[in-house]
Amino acid sequence: MARAGRVVDGTLGHRTRRSGLSRGIRHASPRERGTDAASWETPRRLMVGASHLTATVPTTTPLDRSPLMIPRRRAALALATTSFAALGLAACSTADQPAEPSDEASTPESPATSDAGATGSSEYADGTYTADGSYTSPGGQETITVTVTLADGVIEDVEVTNPETTNPNSLRYQGEFIDGIAAEVVGVPLDDVSVDRVGGSSLTSGGFEDALQTIRDEAAG
Repeated sequence: MARAGRVVDGTLGHRTRRSGLSRGIRHASPRERGTDAASWETPRRLMVGASHLTATVPTTTPLDRSPLMIPRRRAALALATTSFAALGLAACSTADQPAEPSDEASTPESPATSDAGATGSSEYADGTYTADGSYTSPGGQETITVTVTLADGVIEDVEVTNPETTNPNSLRYQGEFIDGIAAEVVGVPLDDVSVDRVGGSSLTSGGFEDALQTIRDEAAG
């Protein structure tokens, strides 16, 4: 039986001196409060006037300040900061990159090419030149006369005659050559002319080339 002004603590098994203000106060156990015993701190002594009151104050850690939540929040913040920095660098790189010149601006225009006519060699003097050319046919030695008019090394006109030919076959083939030679050489530079066969005549071409070489030598001199 406790004396007046004293009470026996049934939990700890010792008596605690209490003031009149603390009478009738009973401290709930952690089980009664529904709180884990690990969340309770060491009892703290609270001063009430001149008396001492022993109480157990629960302290809990808020969920938003949990040690596990803080690293996650910091990691998310660091990731967001890194993403914004990368976007900023990409924007600066794009803005600083010089624009590539277009192909139209960098490609010079090629000068227009004139199709007025072929250009011959300037080594030949302009004028009209005449030379004889010889070749051998089945009927014997044959001769033709070639007249060429040059301008800037290009043949502007050509004429072929056969005043000395008497053989009928030679006259026929030479006639075919004379009728078709102008279409082969007019407008062609003198150095580019090379005749193998005109019409049905191939042997007369040899006499024409012989006369043309004489004309080249004369026009170049």
